[in-house]
Amino acid sequence: MKINFTKKEYAALVEMILTADWVIHAHETERKDETKPYADLRKKVLSYHKEMGMEEAFQYVAEDDEYYETADYEMNSPHMALIDEFSETSFWETLAT
Repeated sequence: MKINFTKKEYAALVEMILTADWVIHAHETERKDETKPYADLRKKVLSYHKEMGMEEAFQYVAEDDEYYETADYEMNSPHMALIDEFSETSFWETLAT
């Protein structure tokens, strides 16, 4: 199967994947085998970042065989605002209970 995305759709997909990745891995001290399929899919999607116009957002580190967000992208991307909002709401709800 082949799925075609516009650059705008790809950017939205990346944001969704990064948000999901944060939820899955934010509190891990080491990677778990059961989350490997998610990490593999993240890497596969991010491998298209240059051809989809997001070359300034990610860098590939060969030693880790991994794609990392650039500091600028991480600080300014919409998904981080969503994560921050979720974290703050969760904190206050937990504190209230």
